[in-house]
Amino acid sequence: MRFLENVTPVFTERHLDHLERYRASYGEDFFSPEAIAHQRAQVQSGHPSPRCGVNSKCFEIFHEGQHIGDLALILNHVADAGQPAEDRYELDLMIFHEHSAQGLAKQALQEFLELYKETYEQPLEALVRKANPLFAQVVHLLERAGFVVDGDLGADVVYVLR
Repeated sequence: MRFLENVTPVFTERHLDHLERYRASYGEDFFSPEAIAHQRAQVQSGHPSPRCGVNSKCFEIFHEGQHIGDLALILNHVADAGQPAEDRYELDLMIFHEHSAQGLAKQALQEFLELYKETYEQPLEALVRKANPLFAQVVHLLERAGFVVDGDLGADVVYVLR
């Protein structure tokens, strides 16, 4: 598996199809039908929007020569109760639907975590929405990779790999 950083990532029809299919996983508030329709119009007009913010690093995941998904690291400045604030990267892993249920998310996560530990010093966290239809599978995947529950934000659960 290869992870290639994309410094100018933009939405594509493929990304929007994935977000539409798994909208509950990413948050209805961020990817409403109207927001997805707007992004589709941007793509179709030849002016796609960036899909990663300025505090993010975006990687395309390749397996056997095929682009199977994306991975984003979003830098957050986190202040836990009673603790000094620290920088943490939030992990966002996306395996395109046609490559799902093949163990590729597990493989990508394991291989990326090895790379992450060699490259970054900050703790890594993953936010899992309780509304995610795949909540149990995502939690199982993260826990098997070494993530532990670090907080509950009501609608979401935060897992941290330290």
